[in-house]
Amino acid sequence: MEESMILQKIRELYHRYRMITGWEKIAGGIFTGLILACIYIAFVKVTGFWTGYYWYFIALPIASVIVAFVLHQFKKVSFMDVALKSDEKLQLKEKLSTALEWIEQQKIRTPMFRGLLRDTAQASKEVKESKVFPLEWKSPLKKISAVSVFLVVFLWMPTFSLFTGQEDPKIVRAIQQEAKKIEESAKKLEKKQPKNPANLKKFKKAEKELKKLASELKSPDIKKREALAKISRVQDSLSQDTKQKADMEKMEQELKKALFSGENKDDKGDEDAFGELSKKMQNLAEKLKNEKLSKEEKEQIQKELEKIKNALEQSGQKNENLEKALENMKKGNDKKAGQNLSEAGEQFQQRQSEMDDMESLEELGDELEESQDMISGRKMSGNYPDMEFKEGDGEGEADFGKGSTNKEEKTNQPPSNIYTKRQHQSTPDRRGTYEKLYGATRNEYEKATGQVKGKISKGPTIRSLRSNKQGAPRIGDKAKESPGEVYARYKALNEEALKKEKIPSRYKKLIRNYYDEIDPNQGKETDQGTGKETEEN
Repeated sequence: MEESMILQKIRELYHRYRMITGWEKIAGGIFTGLILACIYIAFVKVTGFWTGYYWYFIALPIASVIVAFVLHQFKKVSFMDVALKSDEKLQLKEKLSTALEWIEQQKIRTPMFRGLLRDTAQASKEVKESKVFPLEWKSPLKKISAVSVFLVVFLWMPTFSLFTGQEDPKIVRAIQQEAKKIEESAKKLEKKQPKNPANLKKFKKAEKELKKLASELKSPDIKKREALAKISRVQDSLSQDTKQKADMEKMEQELKKALFSGENKDDKGDEDAFGELSKKMQNLAEKLKNEKLSKEEKEQIQKELEKIKNALEQSGQKNENLEKALENMKKGNDKKAGQNLSEAGEQFQQRQSEMDDMESLEELGDELEESQDMISGRKMSGNYPDMEFKEGDGEGEADFGKGSTNKEEKTNQPPSNIYTKRQHQSTPDRRGTYEKLYGATRNEYEKATGQVKGKISKGPTIRSLRSNKQGAPRIGDKAKESPGEVYARYKALNEEALKKEKIPSRYKKLIRNYYDEIDPNQGKETDQGTGKETEEN
């Protein structure tokens, strides 16, 4: 009886001791992790290194707690260790440890042994585990609280970036502005439902990535290169989700050539081949369900289906329902053929929905590309009037309206050629370069007509003015086309090429934007009285 009481008390003391030592280990781990976090944040703030991994300081306290817990679990503590510590704290003169040792050794129950058991059992009745091993929480919490205060101070401390340098505030504002745009795109995508339910996961994935990207770009410490890299990662992810669109577009173009080759309609290049094919399948199915069709009408439907089948084969595609419909028509089972065509129409409509969804995701990639251009400086906008275009930031050089090297002395006077006038003081455009090549007059008057007195009028030029510009050699004296005529001719050719050629949608948009930017008619209005074009102020 006394023996079981002693062993039970020692077990209770053991569990209490393990709990107390575990709390001490974990509290020490939290304290150590917070100190490491403070050192890490201070290092990032002062040096400017690893700003992209700024919030990783949270991992340090967590890792410290895990390490402390693992060390506590692997630390072996025996009942004898607990008995010795209890004897020392309760001043039992080693009664618990001696009784435990004799019990484990199974000594003979001598009168002295029985007396020891009685005394130890009597003393253990009054022992409370909480008094033997009390929970000391005030001291650890004070230390943790003090370090937490320092951590908050370091978090709110401004970034000095002594070794890396701070990012230009203009760039930071541009990044923040693009972050808002990306966040708006994520919200629009959240409300948008895919036409094909199978693409719901891709839409949710893109929405999640855009929200995360917007949150990362909002960081005040983000760098230009880091922002561009984060946008590129999301772009790559979207490209993976839309990589099959290129193959589908190729199949669609081949299908257009084969299906609409004999039709002289200008708008066929803008139609969706799979969508149009789906409508044709449904219309033919409705006709076949009408049992009053004549033999000639059935033969006409069969010829049309043969044409569609051949078009599909030429574009590298195959549709089993269409082939089954042809077989059933040959057998005279028009109702079954109509059902096959309805199923084929649904398949083509599903393919068209797939392309439409891919188009939506591809547009997101285009928006991210525009954000990259805005942040990197390749494209300027009126939203950032304080951002200046510097040499090497964009795709082309700014046009100063004189010469071709942009190294001549510039004056405050407006250029003599109206076609080289900028659209915006801080925005370099391509219109000046375009009109410098194709303008009806040149602005190097000093070399060509330096000895002529007076001013050159705005009328047509009879003789070509020679300049030092390189280009196609001139033979004789020819009157040159105006910029508007050249622009209209090339824009028409461009639109025709966009309809016929296989060009990804993002590049179509880029090409159209290019021709919009160089339009020589921008900034002009027609005088109602005279019918002449006048330039806007």
